[in-house]
Amino acid sequence: WPGVMVRRIEALTGATAAFFNGAIGDVGPRITNGRTMGDIHYVEELGGVAAQDATRILKSVTQYTDGDIKCVTGAVSIPLKKRIPLEEAQEKLKACIKSKYADEVALKRYYGEVVQSYEAGAEEQESHLEEQVLLRVGNLVFVAFAYELFSEISLRIQKECKNLVVLPLSIANGYTSYFPTQSQLCRGGYEVGMFRTTKLQEYVDDADYRLICETLKNIEKVKD
Repeated sequence: WPGVMVRRIEALTGATAAFFNGAIGDVGPRITNGRTMGDIHYVEELGGVAAQDATRILKSVTQYTDGDIKCVTGAVSIPLKKRIPLEEAQEKLKACIKSKYADEVALKRYYGEVVQSYEAGAEEQESHLEEQVLLRVGNLVFVAFAYELFSEISLRIQKECKNLVVLPLSIANGYTSYFPTQSQLCRGGYEVGMFRTTKLQEYVDDADYRLICETLKNIEKVKD
């Protein structure tokens, strides 16, 4: 649907339009069948609705100003838990090795990699370090995340940035996995399961707080 939206905006305005993924980890498309999946007709319908919304907002803009541009690269460091014990990984690997369900296939991959890491003598890591790119255009800041962020994380970052409009971009500069908030970990589900098993060592429970703090430090670097 973003392609439909972009093409209609460009046809209406004659300008170049672009679509960016925001915090998409816990949201889905709003379509009229009450679900988040449908055929090409729903794609066209949703793209048309989005184009109408975007065009209406565009027409409400009454003032334009030149904006300076600044780009910085920072780092995000998030602490890790220790690996699950080898015996536990071996036992759970046997339990799901014959399953064909998507989440069980992912777990089989995860437990297999944990077992292999012990066999290879891999050392425990204290944290995971990841590059983060930020682009400021005037008072608008794009922040790249290699995750499908849960929407609350985006809202909490924006709340701390009073004089900037911050747009976190999901699945930007790579892809790691979903990134839920700590309050959602107890609820489980596919997204939380993928978050817990993407790396050999799981992120600490308050990883969302750590991610936000590290991001806010990098946002300071992109200011004037």
